[in-house]
Amino acid sequence: MKPIKILFVAMTCISMTACSSPTLEQRVAQLYDNMSRAECVAQLRSIYISALLTPDGKIDEAKCKELIPNGIGHISQFAMDLGLSPDEQRDRVALLQKWLIENTPNHIPALVHEEALSGVNALDATVYPQQIGMACTFNTELAEKKARLSATALRAMGGTLALSPMVDVVRNPSFNRLEESYGEDGYLSAAMGVAFVNGMQHRGNLHEGVAACTKHFLGYGGGGDAPEKELMEDILLPHEAIIRTVGSQVVMTGYHAFNGTKSVANKWLQQDLLRGYVGFDGLLVSDYGSIPQVGDMLSPVDLCAAAMNAGNEVDFPNGDTYIHIPEALEKGLVSEETLEKAVKRVLMLKARLGMLDNTARLYSNGHIEFDTEEERATSYQLAAQSIVLLKNDSVADSEEAILPLTAEKLSRLGGRVFLTGPNANSMWALAGDYTFQAMHYFWQNKEESPLHPKYVFLKDGMEQKMPKEGSLFYSRGCDWTEEPETVMEVGGDPRVAEQRKIDRRMVDSHEFADWDEALQMAHQCDVIVAAMGENVMLSGENRDRT
Repeated sequence: MKPIKILFVAMTCISMTACSSPTLEQRVAQLYDNMSRAECVAQLRSIYISALLTPDGKIDEAKCKELIPNGIGHISQFAMDLGLSPDEQRDRVALLQKWLIENTPNHIPALVHEEALSGVNALDATVYPQQIGMACTFNTELAEKKARLSATALRAMGGTLALSPMVDVVRNPSFNRLEESYGEDGYLSAAMGVAFVNGMQHRGNLHEGVAACTKHFLGYGGGGDAPEKELMEDILLPHEAIIRTVGSQVVMTGYHAFNGTKSVANKWLQQDLLRGYVGFDGLLVSDYGSIPQVGDMLSPVDLCAAAMNAGNEVDFPNGDTYIHIPEALEKGLVSEETLEKAVKRVLMLKARLGMLDNTARLYSNGHIEFDTEEERATSYQLAAQSIVLLKNDSVADSEEAILPLTAEKLSRLGGRVFLTGPNANSMWALAGDYTFQAMHYFWQNKEESPLHPKYVFLKDGMEQKMPKEGSLFYSRGCDWTEEPETVMEVGGDPRVAEQRKIDRRMVDSHEFADWDEALQMAHQCDVIVAAMGENVMLSGENRDRT
């Protein structure tokens, strides 16, 4: 009887193998084998969705057949590009995904990405504190909740990838993107970055969350030339912690050079350090327009080969360099194996997100509600916890501190409060660099309403909370600066070079700043609140002050 038992077990195992579902790797391999070279190249490129739509928001069949006949891997910054309500943006994404599935050879949908540093970069989306403010909360639990809410909102519109978080360890206070970071401490940056990615990726449930993209690898915010101990223990720490512990799905290099070679074309950085040492098995993408900056003397096909051979797999935002992949292959500058690895990593991310399933959830149905009570409450909690009180001076001869301004205290002081300063009655200090309002103004010179979502200015808030024992007086007093101070950074996002007028651009306060009036009011009041600080044109990507 013994041989019969062995035969039965063997037959059972064969049966189980035949009936089991293929692994993600097997599905990706099978899909790749069915793809033409043109389809493979398309998966490594990106496009703006507006290039594929008619003016009234319908699919432009002629444009799609011309620009994406073999599909497309990625859609760039779709919410900022469209600038529509969540429902309208979702509807555009739905039309495009439907066209891709029904009209391209292997029916592959596109990864749709957007920024999500201060919440989703979209009209009506809740605005959260910038990451430098998030770091001041020291609250990883609330930071994760914020990222999870943002991911849910992004996924509802059809987004599947967030080009966030930025976890550069920044120790240079004049670095123009400092506010995107968690500051100078590697451990804090790692802790907050892990929380962010956990929230974005819904703790590994990628069918519900979105893929996170940690950036910029490595040392873009400073420290790339640091001694080895500092580089490995501090500058690398946030990236390593995020990848090893919570599995960030995507990594983006920066515009900077690392040991003399641009990071997007640096093989040691991407292959030896990131993949070999850290163990990253996800997708590597370029920053917007960084590949052409590898070398002025290189031809487009040489630029393509330099980035691909170093390990970069996707060319953002348009794929204008990777369109030369076929030529690079024909000349032997790039191997078929390199192309295969890159394409399979794009397909694997789509598989992990459930985008290749027959029942793929590519967007939500029904009305999308943005800026919910839960989201606003979370933003408020984070903002309150991010406040850093540098000093709370005593009042005259009393030992009592000025803050908080309670009704009883105001009554004793005299009750007259004077509010002044350029950020007292303005959206621009509240709209962080990567919010919809800020990005639309900086990149497209369009000023958006402070009502989508509703910004509560300091003046509004103080008027609402002012007790009857007090009176509030207001005069702007001064502007952020008398003359435009911003200059364009050399390098970085190449879109800036197309708008040289930025050198002389300032945001409009829509108020007259009367210095004499402010001084007169100040003399008449008992307490002065001065709202100082910067605005979107004085701080942020590609913005330097003289």
